[in-house]
Amino acid sequence: MNNMRSPYFSIVLTTMDRSILLQSAVESIQSQSADDFEVIIVDDGVMPDSMHEILRDPRFIYINKKNHRRGVAASRNLGISMARGRYLCFLDDDDLLKPDFLVWMKDACNQLPGRVMFGNFEMVEELLDGTTRREISRAANRVADWDVKRILVSNFMPICSIVFPISAGLPRFDETLPSHEDWDFLLGCLSHFEFVGVDRVVCEVRQRVNLQGDHRHSSRKPYFGFDFLAIYQRHPRPELAKERAEFLQSLGLQIPVNVLENIGRI
Repeated sequence: MNNMRSPYFSIVLTTMDRSILLQSAVESIQSQSADDFEVIIVDDGVMPDSMHEILRDPRFIYINKKNHRRGVAASRNLGISMARGRYLCFLDDDDLLKPDFLVWMKDACNQLPGRVMFGNFEMVEELLDGTTRREISRAANRVADWDVKRILVSNFMPICSIVFPISAGLPRFDETLPSHEDWDFLLGCLSHFEFVGVDRVVCEVRQRVNLQGDHRHSSRKPYFGFDFLAIYQRHPRPELAKERAEFLQSLGLQIPVNVLENIGRI
């Protein structure tokens, strides 16, 4: 790719001290059937030995911010600030893109410019034993034809399944949130862009369990209801109070509908 020409896609790849996972994520990008992209790797940890080989590919840029750690939100914001492409993609080091992800998304973006495009995804559960990964389940999640307004109640779109137009309306990630910064970012985008589904399985979202059967985010499960409540307060929608109350109830948090009707009001 000619480095003087702006790429169609900028892919922001965030990582931290997981070199084996990072290598798989990088390979899923290098295996793309389209090549009009740049990759901005933002690392919050120690630079892996494999990075020297990765950077032989001129499409890859590496930034290490381990001395200024503010989490994945800050890493993504840094990546956004450096992006030269027309459209933006995000990838965490433990997830993978399907080989035709960029081709499918570019076709969709060319047909409907300026929209946020989201695709279907596979949820893959894998066992993590030291440096060994073993897949134990895989399930397709077909969400491209869902009403995007469902995201106002709960997030059904993983960040790696979406491409965003780079424009003045693109928000930034809130670096103060303890969780759900992806969802908060998407709700911000919903105020500025039309969302369009692409009926393709575009990525793999990988969830790991250890040998004791615990999921990687299991320590935060008791707080999920309160995390959701915090997002509802940031993005109040009184007309969805009943749906939101029912969803919180499914998470074990009993919040009266009238509270959610008035949430966010002064």
